[in-house]
Amino acid sequence: MNSPLLPTILLGTIATVTLIQPVAVSLSPTEINDKAKQFIVKIDGSDAAPKGNGSGSIIGRNGNNYQVLTNWHVVSESDNFNDYKIQTSDGTIHAVTQIKRLNGADLAIINFSSSNSYSVAKLGDSRNLTEGQTIHFSGYPAQKPRSYLFYPNQNINGFIPTASAEDGYEIIFTGAIVPGMSGSPLLNENGEIIGIYGRGGFGGPLYSIRVNTAISLAQQQGLNIASGSPSPPSNLTTTPITREPQLTAVEWFNKGEDLGKNEDYLEAINAFTQAIRLNPNYNIFYYNRGVAYNKLGNYQRAIEDHNQAIRLDPN
Repeated sequence: MNSPLLPTILLGTIATVTLIQPVAVSLSPTEINDKAKQFIVKIDGSDAAPKGNGSGSIIGRNGNNYQVLTNWHVVSESDNFNDYKIQTSDGTIHAVTQIKRLNGADLAIINFSSSNSYSVAKLGDSRNLTEGQTIHFSGYPAQKPRSYLFYPNQNINGFIPTASAEDGYEIIFTGAIVPGMSGSPLLNENGEIIGIYGRGGFGGPLYSIRVNTAISLAQQQGLNIASGSPSPPSNLTTTPITREPQLTAVEWFNKGEDLGKNEDYLEAINAFTQAIRLNPNYNIFYYNRGVAYNKLGNYQRAIEDHNQAIRLDPN
């Protein structure tokens, strides 16, 4: 019997990532959850990066160096790695040592170092997903205390054609979602990652990027995948982070308004937060973010933002 293909994803160091072909035996939701909670991590941003609350999955290890797959928008706010921390399943908090953007999609791979042993996720094949397929979803919401949540038995609703997909978001699915779960994995019946969630509004469809997109972009950008070999090529090079042009506070605010009109309240909150970071003295920034929080049912944060708006302009 032929053995599965074992590609290696190389991010400056060697990191083994196993691409598993579908098998007949499915796991129960409880078994999938037991596996997932071991490799899913919580990502926290400092006050300098308030948008940096998300989730991610450990997808590779080389010695004491671990690689985590998440959304680019989770870690794009600050150029300083020290503004982000990773918390693993054992509660240990780790400093981020490297951030690499996968240009072409809302994806990034971030690194941390630890002598502890952590589970590495298996990557499924997302090329042959079907409408109605059962998936599972888990991660860490932003609302404190940011406890791990698992959503079993969700369903894929459809797909956006690759050529039309913005930032790589092709998979459309349904399910409950709360802020902070960007970067969380979609899991198939074998507990393998098939997608990375990062977009969607309260009460509307949710969107995920195919995991094969992450693998393909890594190859294209010099983060080489050497099929069937655990050894890096001798001429290995890496691609530095490239940052998008910086928007002004008003431009972020306008973007947030557009997202809110489309009922994409999670991304609207992110945009308003960016505007506030650049200019914390405009009451309308807080007011509109409070409206978005209210739409998501986060009434405490909505009240806090509206109170701040009143403090800035009592009239």
